[in-house]
Amino acid sequence: QPECKSHGEDFIEAVWRDAPTTSDSMRPIKFQVQVAVVESRDHEGPPVQDQEVDGHKALLTGLVPDVRYRIRVRGLFPDLHFQTWGCWSAPLEVATIRAVGLQMNDIGEDFALLNWTREAVAIEGAGPSQVQDFKYELVMANETTGEQALVHKELLETSYRVEQLQPGATYSFAVRACDEQESWGLWQKAYFQTLGPITVTAHEIGEEFVRLIWQRRDVGRCAGIPASANILVGEQFVHRYRVQVTTATAGGDDAEVVRDVEVDPCNTAYRLDGLAPDMLYNVRVRASTGAGAWGLWSDQVCFRTVKAFSVPLTNLLVGENYIKVDWEQQRQRPEGGVLLGDDTITSQQVRVRGLHVDTVKELTLAADARSVKIPGLQPATAYGLSIRKCTGNGEWGPWMAEIPLLTAAAIQINSAEIAEDYVVLEWFAPAPQNPEGYHMGTGVVTTYQLRVGGDDGYSDDVYLQEGASPHVVTGLRPDHVYEFAVRGHYNDDEWGPWSGVLHVLTLPRLQVRCELISEAFATFAWSRPASENKRFVRLQKESQDPEMQVERKLQRGASRPVYEVRITTRASPPDADVPGLYALHPANVEDAPDDEEVDDNNAHGGVAPDVVVRKRVENHSGEPTETLEGLHPNTIYTVSVRSGVKPGVWGMWSTWQEFITLGPILPCFDAIGEGYTSLRWERAPPPDGLAGHIARGTGEIYQSEIRVVDVAQPAKPGTVLEIASGLAHTITDLQPFRNYEIAVRCHHDGAAWGVWGGGHRVRTQTGIGITVEHVGEDFV
Repeated sequence: QPECKSHGEDFIEAVWRDAPTTSDSMRPIKFQVQVAVVESRDHEGPPVQDQEVDGHKALLTGLVPDVRYRIRVRGLFPDLHFQTWGCWSAPLEVATIRAVGLQMNDIGEDFALLNWTREAVAIEGAGPSQVQDFKYELVMANETTGEQALVHKELLETSYRVEQLQPGATYSFAVRACDEQESWGLWQKAYFQTLGPITVTAHEIGEEFVRLIWQRRDVGRCAGIPASANILVGEQFVHRYRVQVTTATAGGDDAEVVRDVEVDPCNTAYRLDGLAPDMLYNVRVRASTGAGAWGLWSDQVCFRTVKAFSVPLTNLLVGENYIKVDWEQQRQRPEGGVLLGDDTITSQQVRVRGLHVDTVKELTLAADARSVKIPGLQPATAYGLSIRKCTGNGEWGPWMAEIPLLTAAAIQINSAEIAEDYVVLEWFAPAPQNPEGYHMGTGVVTTYQLRVGGDDGYSDDVYLQEGASPHVVTGLRPDHVYEFAVRGHYNDDEWGPWSGVLHVLTLPRLQVRCELISEAFATFAWSRPASENKRFVRLQKESQDPEMQVERKLQRGASRPVYEVRITTRASPPDADVPGLYALHPANVEDAPDDEEVDDNNAHGGVAPDVVVRKRVENHSGEPTETLEGLHPNTIYTVSVRSGVKPGVWGMWSTWQEFITLGPILPCFDAIGEGYTSLRWERAPPPDGLAGHIARGTGEIYQSEIRVVDVAQPAKPGTVLEIASGLAHTITDLQPFRNYEIAVRCHHDGAAWGVWGGGHRVRTQTGIGITVEHVGEDFV
C-alpha cells in the first residue's frame, strides 16, 4: 500500500512497504510506479508517468500543481524460471500543492500592491495536501526600461507594496515559496502595467469660475511581452478625484490653496466657482483607487481668470434721482504658458440695489454699451451699483463688487422774506447723512428751473444759473397764495426731481389811518389786516389731516419791523385856481424815487408828487404810530406806509390816505389904541368841493394863546397870554406908537397845540401931547 511521504507543487514522494506475510525469497526485486490524473471520481486519465525503482520509495517529479493524481505500485517478483509482475496496489490519491497565485490588489500611477496566495486542496481519500510556507522570494523588473532586479528580496508576508514606479510602465514580478525544509517551489511570473497619468485642461475660464476636464492617458500595451504571458490588470476603478487650485505668481509659484475638493468618480469634469477675477491660478488633479490610495498629481495647469468690469469713481455722476456710470472693458494680454478665458461680450446687465430700501433695478444693455443712466431713484438714499456681462457661451458672469453710492439730497426751498408783492426764495441741497462714507459721485448742478404758480392765475418758469439763490420773485399780489418749486439741471444734461412745493401767502397790504390832523402836523397809525385768503385756510386744514400722504409746506409772511412813512402832495396844474391852497416846495430827502413811486407818477398822468416828509420808523410790538411835522395848513396831502425787514428793501406801499390839514388861525383886530388892541380870531375854513374820502380834522378850539412881540426888541422874548375860553381878547399894557407882532394859536381836539397863526404887525396910536402956552392966576 503506497503512502505519500511528501508532496509539493510539481512533485510527490511516495513510499510503501512489503506485505507482512511475504518471505524473503518472495520479496519484489523492483517496483513499478504508475501515475495517472484523476479526471473524476470514477474516471482517471491515461498514465502520465511510469517508472521503475529498486527501493520502496519513488520521487515523482514534473507534475502539474494543483492536480489530483492516482498512484499505483506493483512489484516484480522473482520466479524459478521467469520474473512476474504482481498486482497493482490500491491507488493512492494525492493532489499536488497549488502553486503560488499572483494577484494585483491595488494599482496606481506610481505604486502597485502585489499579493500572492496558496489554497490547499482537500481530496477525499487523498493524503495530506496542506503545506506551511515559511518564506517567499520576490523578483521584480521594469520591462519598459529593461531594468532587471528592480526588487529582489525574501519576504515573510504574502503581500508587498512597491512604490516609486513610473506611470504607464510595464513591470514583471515572480514569486516562489519555500517551506521549512528549505524546499523552494516553482517560480510564478506575471506582468502588470501602472496606470497612465491624468491630464487636465481648463475647458472654460470666466471671471470667477473655471470648468476643468481631465482624463487618464492611454499608454497602450508594452511591446515584447509574450501573448501567453500572465498579465495582471489592476482594478482601474476610481474611488474619488481630488481637485486642488492654488494661487500663483506670474512665474507660476504656488502661493496658497484656495480650493481643495473631492469629486465623485462619475465626473471627469468639474466647475470651480468663487474665484477672484483677473487672478493667476494653478490647478491639478489626482485620483484615488478603490482601496483609498491616492495616485500622483497631474501636471499643473496655469490659468488666469477673466478681468471683471472696472468702474472708476471719477466716471460716476450721482444726482438726486439718477446715477450715470461709464465703464470700459480691459482686455487681457497673452502670457506665456497661461490659459486665458474668453472675454467676448454678448450682452450686459447693470443692477442698482437699495442698500437700506427694498428696491432693485436691472437694465440689460447691448454688448457695445459702455455708459448707462439709471433714473427713478430716491434722493438721499444708498444704492449698490454692479455690472455683469454675458460671455460667448451664453453664460452670465458674476456681478462685479458693488459700489456703494449715496444719491444727493433733494433740493429744499424756503422763503427768506415774504412781502406784499414779492417773495425772496432760497434753496439748497443739504448734505445727506453719510456715516458709512458711501461715494456721492461728481454730479454738479449748473442750472435751476424755478416754477411759480398762483391762485390769481400767475404762472411763470424761470431758468437761473448756479449761485442764483436767494432769488426775488416780484410782480405778486397781496394776500394771495403762490406755489414755488425748484429743480436742478446737472452737468450731464439730466434734470433732477422737483423739490417739495412751497405754498406762500403774501402779506395783506398795510392800511394807514389819520389819528390826528393839525395845521402843520398829523399823527398816523397803520396796521396789516388779517388775511382773507380762504384757500390758504383750506390748505392749513388739509395739512393737519393725519391721513394726508404728502406733507405740504406752508409759509406766510412774518413781522416786518421797519417802516417808511411818506407824505406827498401833488403840484397844482398851472391853470388851477384852488382857493386856500398854499404853494408848496418839495422837501429835501436823501432817497431817490423808487420804481413804485415812478409807477405811481405815471398813473397820475406823469405829474411827479412832491415828497414833503419821509421818515423811517422801527416798531417791534404793538400798533405803530408816528407824528409827522412840517406840513402846511389847509393843504391836501397823501400819506402811505411801506414795510421792510431792513432799510433799503421795501415792500408794497400801503393804500393811499388823503387828508387835508386844518386851516390856519386868522386874527382880526377890532380896535387899536395907544396902549391896547382888541382882536378876535377864527380858523380859516377848508376849500370848497373837497372829496368825501379826504380825511380832515375837527378843528374845535378848546384853548387859545396870544403871543405879543415888540418888533423893536426882537431879542427880547415876547409875552404869551393864555385865553382859557373865547375867541376874542383885548391886549393892554402896550406902548403908544409901537410896532407889535401878534400871533394866535389854539389847542384843538383836546390833543395838541396848533401852530401860531397870523403873525400880524400892529402899531399902537400915538399919545396926546399937551403944550402950556400961558399960565395965569386962575387959568391955563
